[in-house]
Amino acid sequence: MRFISEHKGVFGIEPICRVLSQHGCPIAPSTYYDAAGRPPCARAVRDEQLKAAITRVHADNYGVYGARKVWLALNREGIAVARCTVERLMGELGPAGQAEADHGGGPGRSPPRRPGQAPVQPARAGPAVGGRLHLFGSARDYVQPGGVSAVSALRRLGPTRPASRGGCT
Repeated sequence: MRFISEHKGVFGIEPICRVLSQHGCPIAPSTYYDAAGRPPCARAVRDEQLKAAITRVHADNYGVYGARKVWLALNREGIAVARCTVERLMGELGPAGQAEADHGGGPGRSPPRRPGQAPVQPARAGPAVGGRLHLFGSARDYVQPGGVSAVSALRRLGPTRPASRGGCT
């Protein structure tokens, strides 16, 4: 729907629908016109109202409130909303409520940097010992200069050898 709306001025609706159908996403132009003419659903309307309230509460509290405190503030104001809804909408709104605290990150996250502070070193791979790749830090965060991630490097090594019978290695 959004793709067609964004590109209809350049290509036209019928050609876009024809190409999408050829590539395994069959959609008739009449389906697009029907969907485009429909009013937004009740959830979309409420989401827009809640986004405005969430943005207001977040800004009124100096941009430091996270999803939990925004949820509490909205319910105090008489706006009945579920916490998971506030979390979802704050995620859609962007960085509102997603700033890291000054006390550092949680597991797998680095503490925030101060101005002029050197960046925290990313996870790195150590030498292979006994046919195993040793990772320091999070495997998902490590990307070699050539663009190879640690996870793909692990997959190239294949299955790891079973532990020795003497216990932990």
